[in-house]
Amino acid sequence: MQNIEDLAREYQIAKATKLAANEAFDKAENALCQELLVKKDKTLVVGVNNTPYRVTVIQKETPTIDADGLKTEIGALAFRKVCVPKVNAKLVEAAVKNGVLSIGAVSKYITYTKSKPYISMNLADEK
Repeated sequence: MQNIEDLAREYQIAKATKLAANEAFDKAENALCQELLVKKDKTLVVGVNNTPYRVTVIQKETPTIDADGLKTEIGALAFRKVCVPKVNAKLVEAAVKNGVLSIGAVSKYITYTKSKPYISMNLADEK
């Protein structure tokens, strides 16, 4: 059985290695994301060590609705049609699609928050 000092040393070395690898990974991922975003390509097939990989930049976008402003704009009756205790983005979207609400009235109260982009990289013949 190893003693505590040896285990603690191994742990500290592994932790430092992990932190350095995470920093290198984050740096490479950020650079690759930025390059794909600048080129306006979401997916490319690239060769890495003579193996084709599909590289995809993924960035989610989440709507945030200003419920008070929307309620003032469309009125309480229409507001109740798109609400549960909080504004339901899917109901607002459906109401716009169905013509119940105008996109002009709704759009100024919705902002989209993007997630940090990240990379999905698989062999090109996989999905």
